Amino acid sequence: MKQIEDDPETFTRCTETIIRHVGDIGRMVNEFSSFARMPEPVMHIEDLQEQIRDVVSLHKQAHSDVKIECDDIAPGLIGNLDAQQIRQAINNLVQNALDSIRGQEEQAQGGRIRLLAGRHEDNIFVAVSDSGPGFPEDQERASLTEPYVTHKQKGTGLGLAIVKKLWRITMGALF
Repeated sequence: MKQIEDDPETFTRCTETIIRHVGDIGRMVNEFSSFARMPEPVMHIEDLQEQIRDVVSLHKQAHSDVKIECDDIAPGLIGNLDAQQIRQAINNLVQNALDSIRGQEEQAQGGRIRLLAGRHEDNIFVAVSDSGPGFPEDQERASLTEPYVTHKQKGTGLGLAIVKKLWRITMGALF
């Protein structure tokens, strides 16, 4: 209660972020079983930087033992995109990084995740790096974004496949 009274603005912002993300998760759960038919994007003029910072804010609160940085997000990444689907893609990337750091063991502590976003020529990119062990040497990198391919004990193999599909659907219209 003391934290709420001491910093009501942060509490309100965090509450709004959680409510928005719960709604996002609810919509994705409804679509999970029909991966082949991702929901139609609902496009609006949005700021990619804001979407990334929104996801990072939630993860910083939930995983305070991990240092999550997003200071290298280029400004002006504004375009016609589906904010919910972009947040889901970024969330999947951050969750993948968290899983890598923790090795699927919730007892593990610490680690670092860094997000970058910007433009390169006519392309928009988002890069996520982490302090985990990385992908297995013997696994072909291109296959990691294919459905049901995973190197995790608990993974479904859909996280990166969903990212790939959402990115193609929603980022095509960024200007």
